[in-house]
Order: sequence, then structure tokens, then C-alpha cells
Amino acid sequence: STVERTAGQEDGGTTRMGNLLAKRRAPSPCKPHVVVENTTDSRVDVWCDGGGPVAIIEPGAHAKVFRSHAAKWEATHRCKLREGLGALKVAEWQLRGKKIGTQQLKNAFPPGKAYPGAQLVLRVTPVSPQELYRLKTVTEVQRLYRKRAGARREHERKLRAFRRKRTAKTLQTAARRLLPTIERRCPICLEDLPWAEFAPMCHRPVQGGNPFKARAEHRACKGCLRAHVKHELADDRIYVRCPGVSCGTLLLDTAIRDRADQGEWRGLMDRLSAAQATRLVDEKDKAFLAFCASSARRCPRCQVIIWRSAGCDHMSCRCGHMFNWTSETARIVVQKSK
Repeated sequence: STVERTAGQEDGGTTRMGNLLAKRRAPSPCKPHVVVENTTDSRVDVWCDGGGPVAIIEPGAHAKVFRSHAAKWEATHRCKLREGLGALKVAEWQLRGKKIGTQQLKNAFPPGKAYPGAQLVLRVTPVSPQELYRLKTVTEVQRLYRKRAGARREHERKLRAFRRKRTAKTLQTAARRLLPTIERRCPICLEDLPWAEFAPMCHRPVQGGNPFKARAEHRACKGCLRAHVKHELADDRIYVRCPGVSCGTLLLDTAIRDRADQGEWRGLMDRLSAAQATRLVDEKDKAFLAFCASSARRCPRCQVIIWRSAGCDHMSCRCGHMFNWTSETARIVVQKSK
């Protein structure tokens, strides 16, 4: 949109912007304000209550600051120090608090006729070379102190982190040494045995962690686990479940293979393949067979048919096995009937 201005609208006029009317009014010269004079040969910055700079005054000039409510006023001079630029405080006034009046302030004068509407005139006077040198020295010392204090705090923080890490390693080493000596009770035979005599029976994915990592859910002594596996395989079972209380997870392949004979393991694999082959061959619904071939997968471990409605390619079967949806071993191949 275009901005239209008319003569006499610079101060208190009306600015038309499109269909909106906005009034721009310059501060009235009679509005309460404070005049700051700079009688030095360098530029100074004016700060009010720690904020600003509210004004930047060139040498020999003055500025009107409409901050009459401010209590603390400061004037600083920019100079070059050993480590970059710095600001030296060359003047300070406390206008409020503790009943400080104009007569008690240094370089503070009544406005007089020269500055109509001003409440007070603050004058920044030149600083002697000795005082300027002292201010620079104090500022540099303060910067050096802050730098060393920051470095000391950082060193102490790193030292505390190192001590915590060393303490954690010490505790872990002690726990690893103590763990094999602690006896635990087997949930099957109810005997107290060392930790080394136990073996994991089933794994479950870690909640909220890496989906490809799992933790041991139930453990039993190696003798009871071996007897449980042989008893289940002797009954020609297809699935060997975890003997844990209220646990329907299938035992790990490694847990079964390590505790079963070679013939028992081969028989289990043959029964799984036969059950899957019979399931697909006996199916008469062609639409279901086409759906399985295109939109379903089978678990490489328990051969259960799985359908995915949404989500990523990582699959977690109810038997505890994890596989990828795009894996060739998980695809279902339907043989066409002759």
C-alpha cells in the first residue's frame, strides 16, 4: 500500500496508509524530561536503571531523555581495552531513594530558561587522565577476574563429571564381581543357585527403547530349562512356550537348540513347515490366498500369518521374534492349484 503525507504532518500529523488512519505524534517539548549534557571530548552512552543505552550523545552536545521516572542514571564512555572494547562509567546519578535532592547531586542542575519543560539537567564532565587510567585498570582487572572465575567453575564442573563417571565405573565393577556370588531361587525347582546357573527363557522388546533390542523376561536354572524343552518336544509340540507364570511367549530358538538333540530340533522344524504348508494348501478361499500373497507376511519363526495396517517395517510377533516386513523369508508364496 502507498503512504500519503501532506504538509505539516511530520509532527503530530496524520499518516494515511491504505484504509487505516494512524497518528504519529512527536514527544512534546513541554513533556517532563531530563536533559543530559556532554561536555567531554568523546561520545557517551546514557543508561537508565541498568537498561539502554537510551541516548548516545556526541561531544559538546545534549539530549532529551523522556525517562523522568528512572531512579538510577549512568553515563559510560567506550574505549579499547586489552581484550576488545569496554565501557567505562564516567558519571552516575541517583535521582530517587533516600530523599536525595538536586543540591546533593554532583553535576546536576536546575533546568533554567535554557531547557523549558526539563525537570533536571545532568552534566557529564571531562575525566582526568589519571581517573581514566584507573577506570581502565579496574575494568580490565574485573574482566580478568570474571574470566578466571569462569574457567575455575568450568574446571570444577568437568572434575565433578569425571568423579561421577569414575564412581559409576567402580560401582559397576563391584556389582559384576558380586553378582555371580548371589544366589537366586529357580521358579521351577525352587532351589537357590548362583546366577551363573541360570539361563534366559524368553525375551521381550524394551519399552520405549530400540525396537531391535530385547531384555530377558524370565530365567530358570539350566537343568529345569533342559528338562522342560525335552518334555515339550517329546510330546510332538509345535510351539515350546516359556514356563514362566502367566507368560505365553515362545522360548528362544537358541534356548531350544542348545538344549535339544539334533534329531529333536530337526523334527520341530519339520512340524512347523508341515503345519504352515497344510494351512495354505487346505485354504479354499482364493480371495484370502491373494490377500496373503500381496498384503500379509508370515513370522519366520512361528509361521503365523501377520497383517499390517500401519506403521514401520519393523515387526514384533507375539512369539517374541522380530523381523523386517520387506524380508524375503517373511513373504508368503501361494502355490497355484493345477
